[in-house]
Amino acid sequence: MRFQAITSPANPKIKELLLVKRKPSYEGFLIEGPNLLEMALSSGAGIKRVFLTEEFRSKPKNRALIKALLKKESEIHEITGQLMDKLAETETPQGVIAVAGVEKKSLESITFRGNPFLVVADEIKEPGNLGAIIRTADAAGADAVIKLPGTCNPLSPKTLRASAGSFFNLPVIEADTKKLLPWLKGKGIKLCGTDSRAEASLYETDLKGPVAFVFGEEAHGLSPQLREKADLLVRVPILGRAESLNVAAACAVVLYEAVRQRVHL
Repeated sequence: MRFQAITSPANPKIKELLLVKRKPSYEGFLIEGPNLLEMALSSGAGIKRVFLTEEFRSKPKNRALIKALLKKESEIHEITGQLMDKLAETETPQGVIAVAGVEKKSLESITFRGNPFLVVADEIKEPGNLGAIIRTADAAGADAVIKLPGTCNPLSPKTLRASAGSFFNLPVIEADTKKLLPWLKGKGIKLCGTDSRAEASLYETDLKGPVAFVFGEEAHGLSPQLREKADLLVRVPILGRAESLNVAAACAVVLYEAVRQRVHL
C-alpha cells in the first residue's frame, strides 16, 4: 500500500489537524491510537483523514485496521515519526491519528432501551473525570450522558482517552438546564443528585424507576438550580476521614447501586 507522504509541518492538512486539535467539535475532532480508531469505525463515526507512520503501517497487526479505513475511503497520509510526535497528545504515540466527525444529537434523539437511565454532567471541568463518567455510564447500561453548560468538551483528546472509547458506545448530548428539566418531567424521569448534606443515604433510596443521575464537580457540588429542582438528593456515606469522593468515583458508586436495584426488578 502506498499513501501520500507528508513531511512538512507547514502542509495545509497538518495545519488543519492542529486547528482541530485546538478546537475539537462534532464536525472535526482527533482520535489517537488504533483502539479508539477501531471503536470509532465500529460506531459508524466518519473518519475523514488518517495520519500514520511507516512503522505503524508495516506491522502485520495493523493491516486489518488499514484495510477497513481504505474500505471506508478515508484519506490516508504517511508522516514521519517526528511529525507524529508533534501532532499526538500522548507521550508515547502509537503511530496513528485521525480526524473524525460524528452527528450532534439532541435530547429528542435518545432511544430508551427500557426503563430510562440517564447520567447528567453538571460543570465537570476535568476531562479525565468526564471521560471516566462516560465510561462508567456505558458500563452500567445508561441510555445517554447529558452534558450541561460549564462541563468540559467531551471531544477533547483527554476526555476521549479517559472514556476508553465509550464515547462511541452511547449518545453524549449537549443541553442546557432550561430545556433539560421540562424534558425530564415530560418523560416522567426523576432527577437524582448527590449531596453530602442530603438526609437520605444512597442505600436507603429507591432507584428502580426512570432516573437521571446528575453529578457536579466535587469542589462545589451541584449548581443551586439543580439542587433545588432535583426530585431526589442522596448522599454517599463517607466512613473514613476523606472529605469526599472524586466525582468519577462517586458516579461509579451511585450508578452501580442503581444497577444492583434495577437488575432485580
